[in-house]
Amino acid sequence: MPMTVRYVTPRIEQRLVTPAAAIDLVSRLADPDQPASLTAVFLGPHRRVLAALLVDALPLADATVEIVRHLMAGVGTHPEPLAFDALVLATRRAALDPRSIESDLDRWVELDACCAQSGIELVEWIVMSADRVVLPRERLGRPDRWHADAPA
Repeated sequence: MPMTVRYVTPRIEQRLVTPAAAIDLVSRLADPDQPASLTAVFLGPHRRVLAALLVDALPLADATVEIVRHLMAGVGTHPEPLAFDALVLATRRAALDPRSIESDLDRWVELDACCAQSGIELVEWIVMSADRVVLPRERLGRPDRWHADAPA
């Protein structure tokens, strides 16, 4: 099955200020029939959701890194300032095994650096299957990047 890309803009204004809120949003956006997908949620000031990009039928577990590299390359060459300054990523996989979870720790570091080079904060990367959710940032012991006290 070939990869497909969809762009979604929110119908209502929503702020993401916790991992639970992000998990809820990406769970609602993702196609449950696609066991391998990526959702990129673009956040503006005060963690307001501006848009989401959904990529279905990922060919590999680490396709997230390649897709984000391409997104950030576009950010780096954009002639005007962009409305978003933060990003939440969610990768859905059919299953999460211990080896892929360990590899995701290195992927988090790579994703974070890639986003930072383009001036975008990677707030969270959620790796999920039907029965499990992993936050590589948390597993690495990195500080929380959610700003629940940001003004509305």
